[in-house]
Amino acid sequence: MKIRGLAAASAVLVLAAGVVAAVTAVTASPWPGALLIRFVFGRDAAKVKTALEPHAPDDVRRIGNQRYGAGPDALLDVYLSASVADGEALPTIVWTHGGAWISGNKRDAAPYFAILAAAGYTVVAPDYSVGPGRQYPTAVLQLNDALRYLHDNAERLHIDRNRIVLAGDSAGAQLTSQLAAIVTNPDYARAMGITPALDATQLKGLVLCCGVYNMAALDHLRGVLGWGFHIATWSYSGVRHYTSDPALKLMSTVDYVTADFPAAFITGGNGDGLTAIQSKPLASRSWRAWASPRRRCSSLTTTRRHSRTSTSSLWTLRRARMRSSGFWDSSRSVSTPRRPRGDICAAFSWFGRFN
Repeated sequence: MKIRGLAAASAVLVLAAGVVAAVTAVTASPWPGALLIRFVFGRDAAKVKTALEPHAPDDVRRIGNQRYGAGPDALLDVYLSASVADGEALPTIVWTHGGAWISGNKRDAAPYFAILAAAGYTVVAPDYSVGPGRQYPTAVLQLNDALRYLHDNAERLHIDRNRIVLAGDSAGAQLTSQLAAIVTNPDYARAMGITPALDATQLKGLVLCCGVYNMAALDHLRGVLGWGFHIATWSYSGVRHYTSDPALKLMSTVDYVTADFPAAFITGGNGDGLTAIQSKPLASRSWRAWASPRRRCSSLTTTRRHSRTSTSSLWTLRRARMRSSGFWDSSRSVSTPRRPRGDICAAFSWFGRFN
């Protein structure tokens, strides 16, 4: 009996030690949680890619793994129609992938990029370093380098330097909004210590899907969503209590929107807990900044229903320089059997071929 009792006690102690070790690992480092999130996001990204593949056209050429800087992650892919003529410069979309700053890669939405390229655009998909391995502001610096590389290699890659739209989803939307602020707000660029790779006149618009633009608002999230963002932001920033870090406040691009911020198509999912506290406030702030007294103009606001997803959209068309901005409340799904990401595809045409 004593031997069995000792064995049972030993087993309990081993189990307790394992639990303590696991708890210690989770609370002392973001890595365990980051790997779990990376697995879930990678699985979901694979499902989306599989759903989009049947819609990808065959007449698209990919120029892969163009090195834009130092380090193993400083690579980008370029998609364009196979029929593009030598020396032809096309309006260009630079799409930054998402993944909560800790996962994802440039091939996650490759079929979607082929769809856009077949519509007459040059589409660029850059990779960048993610956390916890590399931390903020590494990704911002890399993506600015990627823009500089595109500017310097525009002729070879069929890029129209004067017709560029920046786009991104999730963390990619946040990073894209930072790049836009760097390009259009000199004070912000100085605070970041970054020389913009593009001039504001070259940037014709933004497409921002389900992004984060106010870091302080994340502090109020609870449950799984709150835990996930805590781990992701800790991994990306290297700062556990990120809301009190002055450097990380620069990630809150809602605070740095000026009248020169580009025209923007901003979207968030109906079931996304961030839509109300991130996407809609940025759309509102962008409109207020743009519609300042020196830039005020007549506008037309429309509300309509999307026939397939039964969701509402609110668009404000700004009657000057063919600029437009608005908020589209889309479904959680990024693809449908008939129209893969059709709402977002339409956003690029609303920019009037970037003229």
